Amino acid sequence: MFAVDVVVYAEDAKPADQTEKITYDDHVRPILREHCFSCHNQNQAKGGLAVDTFGKLMEGGSSGEVVFDGDLESSRLWALVSHAEEPYMPPNQDRIADAKLEVLRKWIEGGLLENQGSKVSKKKRTNLAMAAPSGGAKPEGPAAMPEGVWKQPVVYTERPGAVTAIASSPWAPLVALAGQKQISLYHSETNELLGVMPFPEGIPYVLKFSRNGELLLAAGGRGGHSGYAALYDVRTGQRLVRVG
Repeated sequence: MFAVDVVVYAEDAKPADQTEKITYDDHVRPILREHCFSCHNQNQAKGGLAVDTFGKLMEGGSSGEVVFDGDLESSRLWALVSHAEEPYMPPNQDRIADAKLEVLRKWIEGGLLENQGSKVSKKKRTNLAMAAPSGGAKPEGPAAMPEGVWKQPVVYTERPGAVTAIASSPWAPLVALAGQKQISLYHSETNELLGVMPFPEGIPYVLKFSRNGELLLAAGGRGGHSGYAALYDVRTGQRLVRVG
């Protein structure tokens, strides 16, 4: 999926010093081109994720955003390339060089700058009212079901983990099960796995569908450390907002 790791940077990658801005164009893109472009580009976007342009990387993939401004812990791209979570990236290879990981870390923590002219944006306050569906009664048309949602597990274990929360759609044969760093969606009549939505903040302890079944709220985190709530689009698996 990813290109073979080498210790040196691509020729046009600029080394980062302590005073220079770490940007996508100058520092991050060459690293991603070397290791990720072969499978995550606009022509072949595995998992719905393309990283060959800044805009596409910011959009994320089928399971939602993969980098969060200033939030290394919640950035799934970091978790996978640093081998903090499975599936490790690049697959079937050693972890990429520490120097490159340091560049990625500084870029995320520094505000996800696109180029030298970019400025760190102020974090926007989430307006849950904007994300909430209008009405709230029976949906017009077919009830929301996952459509092409990413099905690859976020965490692999030898034995099935404990279910920490469960919720069922009010209008569709759909059940959501919470586990370690992920939410699994199953067809309640066939038991078919329909999708997996990452919850990188920790373990979801609360799941609740919206009244029209189009959104799923997950809340949880790490006991005694942090707590978050996130809202997902049931059809696409995209994470719409996060608070906490």
